[in-house]
Amino acid sequence: MAERLATIRRRLSETVLPALPADADFAREQGEFVLQALDLLEAVAHLEYRYDLVEAHDYRRALTELAAILPTDHELVDPLAGATAVPLPTPDPRPSPAALADHVRMCKELVGRVFTVLARGDDRARALEVLRELADRQVERERALFAPTGATTSSATLAHVLTAVHVDDS
Repeated sequence: MAERLATIRRRLSETVLPALPADADFAREQGEFVLQALDLLEAVAHLEYRYDLVEAHDYRRALTELAAILPTDHELVDPLAGATAVPLPTPDPRPSPAALADHVRMCKELVGRVFTVLARGDDRARALEVLRELADRQVERERALFAPTGATTSSATLAHVLTAVHVDDS
């Protein structure tokens, strides 16, 4: 994948952009934007699976914490149990990235649904704390992800942020 991205970047920077007319400022600006996006992809593509796996574990952790607060007779207990019972993939063999991304999306949706319920009850403060901790970890990942573009800053690289998190791959 890295070789393909590098080839696309070279073609754009060495062939396409130089061939633009001198007055094609907007086209040149858009080409530079694409080059920056390719740079980001090259920098983090090898970490995509780990990022998704860490995110899946993180959201499942939040679901487990929220489930402990949710009344045991609530309608969301079964979907929560189902989401947290699905075995997460292992490093080898890797599942399709789409399957892992679908699981993360389902967990994110459930976090929102459960929080909406808990925010109306007596356990609002604990639910807020779980969500705040989850948001802090998500922001840390995303700041490290986008730091190479200059859009954010991070004191740690994405690789460091992702490896600093314990993920049980079993």
